[in-house]
Order: sequence, then structure tokens, then C-alpha cells
Amino acid sequence: MVNSHALTGDEDVAKEHTEMAPTEEDHSQHHDEETNREPAPEPAPCGADQAPSAPPADSETTEAGKAAGVAGPPSAEQEAPPGIEQHALQVAVAGGKPSLKGIHRYVPAFSGENGRISLYDFKANDANGDPVDLSRYRGKVVVVMNVASRCDFTAPMYSYMRELQRKYGGNEAFKILAFPCNQFLKREPNSAVEVCKFAEEKHGIRVGATVHFYEKVNVKGPEAHPLWKWLKMEVADPACWGNEIKWNFVKFVIDKQGRVARRVMHFNKVPEKQITRLLEQS
Repeated sequence: MVNSHALTGDEDVAKEHTEMAPTEEDHSQHHDEETNREPAPEPAPCGADQAPSAPPADSETTEAGKAAGVAGPPSAEQEAPPGIEQHALQVAVAGGKPSLKGIHRYVPAFSGENGRISLYDFKANDANGDPVDLSRYRGKVVVVMNVASRCDFTAPMYSYMRELQRKYGGNEAFKILAFPCNQFLKREPNSAVEVCKFAEEKHGIRVGATVHFYEKVNVKGPEAHPLWKWLKMEVADPACWGNEIKWNFVKFVIDKQGRVARRVMHFNKVPEKQITRLLEQS
């Protein structure tokens, strides 16, 4: 075999490489060493207990860390904090400002009747500011809507409420819950008591009979009343506007079990056939 260094005229380098080349004796000795070497231990399976890579810190080091304010690893006895979504929902019920990003269904921090939330799990203040447990509407068909006295839809929607009052007013199983709201171009600057007077004097609404007025509330955003957070997350807008409330006089139809049966846009009326059908149900 021709040495490549000889082709370059570097005879000394060629001689050195020839002397450094391993002999057959060297190969035989290396083979014996490999044969007699003990096999390496197999790695422990995933999840198996393994010895720590470093010895635990002594008591003096631990105490020094505590004195310096260095937090150690959490113990197994400590409970894990609630998830982000769960925490946000709990804060929402308490009146905080949680981020609703990524939350597709509003679930208050109480379990509800039979593990499912209904109208009867909420409370609201009436127009006088007195707290009302909405379980008083148990077994009734209820229409919940946000109202305003200076909106383009005020006249037709109050007229519609009067129609419902005339048609179903004799049936104690039907009620309308009206919540004044000033979030949409400030179309409801009046107080809840002033709204009641406006409804009676201007539109012939028998306040406290078929139509029950509640305090002025927010119906959209993080400051929305818990009832309205639940309503809008139960059923999205039928015009694909999403779950958020977009304007005044949005209507939610509640069946006799306290569940949301339908959501109706601000300029539409609830089909009377559906109201009649829900009233006929047990």
C-alpha cells in the first residue's frame, strides 16, 4: 500500500505514522479488555424511584435559607392552587374583574341545583334596592330583558311588553323581568324608580304585576351582573354576534325549570307560540 505522505515527499512524517499504527497484538489486547468489562447497569424505568443526584442540604443550610426569605419547594401536603379559569369565575361572582379570554361558558362558583345553574340560583336587587331571590319565579315562564327609556326601540318594545301584559297578565305563571341599563350610548340615564314611573305613565305598564323592574345594572363586560353573565353565555346571539350583549332590549326566555330556552335579538319579539307552549308544559 502506498503511503500518502510519501507522495508529498514527507518521509519523516510517513515513518512516524508507520510506527504509531496499531499492531495485531494491540488489537487482541483491546478485544480481551472489552470481553472482560462488566456490562453497564440498565437505566431505571420512567417513574421509578431514583437516588437524588446531590445530597440534601443540612439543617443549618435550610434554616439559613428560611432566614434569608428563600422559598423552598412546595410540600406534598400543600393543595394546588385553582386553575386560571376556575379562579377567574370565582372572582367574577365576587364582583372582581376577571379575564374572560378563553372562557366559553359562564359557571358561577356555586354548583346550582342538581349540579346545573338555573335562574333560581341568582339574586338581584329590585328597583327599590331590596334584594330578591330569583327562586321566587320557580315554575314560571320568564322573559328577562335589558331596557332603556331613550332608545330608538323604546316605544315599540314597551308597546310589546304591554301586549304581553294584556295577553298573559291573567296567568301568574308568566312574568317579565326588566333590567334598566345605561351601557349603550347612555340611553338610560334615569334611576330604576324613575324608569318604573316612566313605564307606568308613558306606556301603561302595570309595574309589579306582570312586569317586574329591577335595579340598573351592567349587562356586558367584566362588571356585568352575574345573572347576565350566565344568560349570555348560555345562548349566543342568533345573528352570530357572539355571546356579548350588543344593544338594549335583548330578551332571554326562561322555561319552568329555570333554563334558558331562547335568546331573541333587540328588535325582535318572542314568538307567542313558544310562550304558549312553555306555559303548557309541566
